[in-house]
Amino acid sequence: MADVTLFKKVASPGNFSYIDRPLANPRKQAIRPFVCWQCLAHIHQASGGSRNARRPVRSGSGPSLPRTRRIWGDISHRPLEDAIARPAAVVPTAADIFSKLRLPEGSDTRDRLKQWEIDHLPSFAPVIHENDSPTTEVISNTVARPPSNNEVEVADEDGGDAIPRFDEDDLVDIGTGRMFLLPGDLVELSFTSTRQPELAIFIRDVGQHGQFYTMTGRWASLRSSVTKFFVPGFVQPNAIDEILPYLPDPSAVSADMVDRLHPFSDALPRNIGKGLLRKMQDFWEEADRAYLKMAPQLENVHKRIADELRPRHASLEAIADMLYGPALLKDDHGNFAKPILYAIHRRLMLSDVGIRVPPKGTLRAGGEYEILPHIEVKEVNRVVDHVRMYIAGKAESAPSITLGPLRGFVVKCRRLIDSGRENRQLTPFGTIGPSSKLEATSHYRTGSKQAPFTEMDNLFIRFIESWSALKSFSNTSQLHSIASAILRAVGRYEGMALDQDTGWTLLQEIGAIPPWGTRAPYELRIPHFGRRLRPNFDSNAQKDFTEDRLAYMRKDWGDLPVFCIDDVGAHEIDDGISIEATGVDGEYWVHVHVADPASHIHPESGVRYYAEDQMQTFYLPDHVQFMIEPEFVASKLSLAPGRPCLTISAKISSSGDILDQKISPGTIHNVVYITPAVLDEVTSGTSGQRTNYEATYSVGSSPSATIPSRPLTQKDELSTAHKETLKILHRLGFARSKILQARGGTFIGNQNQEISVDFNGAPWTPSPATFSLCHYGDPTIKVTKPAPVDLQRSSPVPYLMLLAGEVAARWCYMRGIPSIYRITPRNPAKESPTDFFSNVVLPSRDEGGNIPIEVASEYFNLIGPAQPSTIPGPHVAIGAEMISRCTSPLRRFTDLLVHWQIEAALREEHRLGHSLIGNTKDNFLPFTKEKLDALLPRIDTRERNLKMIENDARKAWFAQFLVRAWHFKEAEIPSPLTVAVRKISESKTFAFGFIDEFLAPVRFDMPNWPDAIQPGDLLEAEIENINTASGQVAVKILRRKGVLESDKEA
Repeated sequence: MADVTLFKKVASPGNFSYIDRPLANPRKQAIRPFVCWQCLAHIHQASGGSRNARRPVRSGSGPSLPRTRRIWGDISHRPLEDAIARPAAVVPTAADIFSKLRLPEGSDTRDRLKQWEIDHLPSFAPVIHENDSPTTEVISNTVARPPSNNEVEVADEDGGDAIPRFDEDDLVDIGTGRMFLLPGDLVELSFTSTRQPELAIFIRDVGQHGQFYTMTGRWASLRSSVTKFFVPGFVQPNAIDEILPYLPDPSAVSADMVDRLHPFSDALPRNIGKGLLRKMQDFWEEADRAYLKMAPQLENVHKRIADELRPRHASLEAIADMLYGPALLKDDHGNFAKPILYAIHRRLMLSDVGIRVPPKGTLRAGGEYEILPHIEVKEVNRVVDHVRMYIAGKAESAPSITLGPLRGFVVKCRRLIDSGRENRQLTPFGTIGPSSKLEATSHYRTGSKQAPFTEMDNLFIRFIESWSALKSFSNTSQLHSIASAILRAVGRYEGMALDQDTGWTLLQEIGAIPPWGTRAPYELRIPHFGRRLRPNFDSNAQKDFTEDRLAYMRKDWGDLPVFCIDDVGAHEIDDGISIEATGVDGEYWVHVHVADPASHIHPESGVRYYAEDQMQTFYLPDHVQFMIEPEFVASKLSLAPGRPCLTISAKISSSGDILDQKISPGTIHNVVYITPAVLDEVTSGTSGQRTNYEATYSVGSSPSATIPSRPLTQKDELSTAHKETLKILHRLGFARSKILQARGGTFIGNQNQEISVDFNGAPWTPSPATFSLCHYGDPTIKVTKPAPVDLQRSSPVPYLMLLAGEVAARWCYMRGIPSIYRITPRNPAKESPTDFFSNVVLPSRDEGGNIPIEVASEYFNLIGPAQPSTIPGPHVAIGAEMISRCTSPLRRFTDLLVHWQIEAALREEHRLGHSLIGNTKDNFLPFTKEKLDALLPRIDTRERNLKMIENDARKAWFAQFLVRAWHFKEAEIPSPLTVAVRKISESKTFAFGFIDEFLAPVRFDMPNWPDAIQPGDLLEAEIENINTASGQVAVKILRRKGVLESDKEA
């Protein structure tokens, strides 16, 4: 294949050299394991052997292709691996080896190996014991268990939940590029037990999974969302038609076959797939050549792109720019060639520590890598040296003084653990038990100081934090053995796996983190949690507060009542609604008044960059991390009398049609704060508040009362005019919901349990790094099962917020203002969502508009995930022709971005004296389309991860609730529990469902009963085990109980 010049020619020496010819590989592997043909035969007979996944399958599995050079595993500048590796043993020469082997007389080794390949390779398939395979994020033991390239690495994005979590936010939380695969796309598949990836071509979608044809001539069935790199349109869709007859029927692919590589059951003719294999091989070899030319920079990639003290995030393209800048050639569209990007990606994925892929994210649509700071990598190297010194000293029975600083840390850990276990039990559930003592000297959340931690102690604590909390090490890194060695030296976890969960337990037991802490704050990188996380930017909003840039344009809304409808515990009040009559019967102006931080915060201020880094306010059960300082928000920005706002207005008919629209800055005065419960009382005509939950359970003391952040108005305090306005508001919201539903919008309400955590009013404070803390007490955990959703009585507020989003999107579109839209692109490889909506969704709706959860799940599957985009389009799942998020600028960065764009356009219209409709200029805007496009990868990665991590946090707290209620008997819970079956695995060995009493997801082994279990069955069960780290609950099925009511009606 013709070579490609990668670098531009430069006239003077610099960081980059001009290379116009391929380089020889300077790093050929000096020593490669040698296994003779007899050994290979024995291995194959015993366990299926091991095959080089990079090498195309021989006769019987496709055409033969020449081997490519192996350069990816031969990186020479790997300081951490060098530090970990033991001193090299004396390597025997080839003569030494052959002198001890007895080969058949007259044999030629090369011929015998070739003959062995012919005889055995077509049927070669490694035997893998299912329970011996590492699961998601489980560390691979590549020493005790040799790597196998059969098992595809799967990111556990849903945690095995059987309950779909569908709401408007869930549908708008992903990527910039196409987030689904189409036939002919090239992808990279990763494996659980080795760093060796494999290229594959996407063949077709088969429901929840996709089928792939790999560069080794095998096929795989797996979730397409797990791929980390892809090249869209690598081959034409019709080029894969010849493979289809040889793939297994999707119905014949059992659960135990998913996420693995398989040889074809029938030998492929040599001409079938030959062109596809050749194209993949050529791509691989071109990436090889690109790597060789870029090697000087790639060998030390982390040193070149990392910050000294703070983590960074960057897309693959951004990293390429950081490494090579203008020296690396781009195409006419300003893009790097895909083989170049793949070469860089492959090197990044080899990092033991330093460059990290978010475990719940994806890179294939412009997602970002996390680049750890230099200081963390340097400290990891220091710990490696200390651990090696300790182990070497122990092996030589050296005096304690020569064991290095690890010995002192180990002794202190033992003392703290032994003392702590007098108060809290060690449990097998991934956490320590509740406190058995109470002390009044300090609040239990603050903790009582125990032994001091030295700087050397903190070095080891930070290492364990990087390992168990921040997940800084790759799954195949040898650094896991270093961390396990520390746990082994402590000697207090006999019989337990010395893994990351136990490392987390160690941090709890020595008082470095609270005993109830979860990993969510670390995964979210919330500043001041632990010892490493610090803010990347200044969050002092008061310092960056500016005078109102729209003061001269604001409309005074006078006495017009503005209703702010939020829960009692709402932290920021960022939207309110008012209604004005138009003078025409059945027509009203609906005004959505939104808090206006954009007019007081400059788009290039430190607050902007802090908000961009965080992306939104995080709502965890035990902690709220604000995007903008809460005190500043409460005093300056939350909606209140006399405060500024941005008003998004729509004139709508009583049937919900939009007749006109406008956006204007303003000031509100007559603000009425009510809760959704009060609104329901007024609009439903009921005298008492409707119960919005079925059951509640709690452990701990009684939770403290929630203190509202503003003066709330009760039903009997509302005037007759206010009540009438609220009824009109409700009717208009309901009318809008009908229009959205007619367009395909589907709303199923809250299907999740609610978790709240209460510390009796004590605020969160960072744990000091200089002392161990003992916590004499535990928080109250409350679990609420919400009542079934009644769409007829649902709040109108969400539909009116969507109305504002539609108006803002169209307003920007008509004026040519670059903005961030939320769209659901059409996937031509799937059934039409429109047809499914007409044929399945509509007939399944009941009189109240509710649809079965399974139908909603399949419908959203066909629609696919929504994505942020600078190009407008429909959002099918909501039923909007175009929409932007714009009603929460105090807690979502993307909403704040849209406000900055709108307000710049308003100032320009005021300056010109006319509307900007039809505008094509952007010189007056803070963000051009190119700037917004550059932000989308960060928005994509961050928003999706936040959703999944917040869900994981709820599961972790529920698991803690169960440990305290079930194991420590702090509260009475139903026994036996009721499990509702939702889905049965294709292998019929396990099933998914939920615990009906808590709406908690569960997976269980299928019982050996004569009568088959079916989806919709209700089963009685008891708890068997709990994992607080993963939030998973294991139950044992006892007996059949009945059938779900919804299934009876069906």
